[in-house]
Amino acid sequence: PWYHLYFEFHKKINEWGAGRFTSGQPIMRGVTDTLGALMGQSEMLYARFEEPEEVARLYDEINVANRKMMDDIYKYEQSVGGGYIMGFFNIWTPEKNMWFQEDLSALFSPPYFEQFLRKTGEDICRGYKYTMYHLHPASFHLLDEMLKIEGLMSFQVNKDNNGPTIRDMIPQFKKILDADKRILIKGNLSMEDADIIIENLPPRGVAIQSFNPTVEGANAFCDHVREKAAKVW
Repeated sequence: PWYHLYFEFHKKINEWGAGRFTSGQPIMRGVTDTLGALMGQSEMLYARFEEPEEVARLYDEINVANRKMMDDIYKYEQSVGGGYIMGFFNIWTPEKNMWFQEDLSALFSPPYFEQFLRKTGEDICRGYKYTMYHLHPASFHLLDEMLKIEGLMSFQVNKDNNGPTIRDMIPQFKKILDADKRILIKGNLSMEDADIIIENLPPRGVAIQSFNPTVEGANAFCDHVREKAAKVW
């Protein structure tokens, strides 16, 4: 019932938008996030050792359900300007897109990711040209394996509260770009953060999204970025 109710809202919103705007896709929790929510995070960690084949089967079932949901979403979602919006990230793509997350992958090792989660990542991306992986710094130890996901085009990396600084994350940003992927850096970014990004990363393939509590502050941030970028790039 909840599934059908969601699509009632989705259909109504898109009919109301009439091409002026669209509802986009919801937060797509990946296979580890979903299984952890269903059975408990600790139970999932034990299960991956005690019943690895069953966990792998459940991963595949969750992926099938997520892809079914995206197929149903695109039955109703209106295109905007001839393209589509990637979730709530305000990223426009000329074709249909897919973004997903695996936050609980932070609890796993690189070999485990390579054995189980690389496949599910490739399965969720298959058939979509524009794809994005939502990533927290807590999962940076898996970045090398994530970069091997076939069909993955870009990463959205959070600047988390109490997490590493933008300067600390520059090596990971460069690794993503060196692998010919795009990157969206998102969080409570200061003007100094923007300066560090502009001074250390190329202009191509990089986007930033910063939160600001006031319109005046947001405008000042944008003005600063434009001025800094004009000098450096």
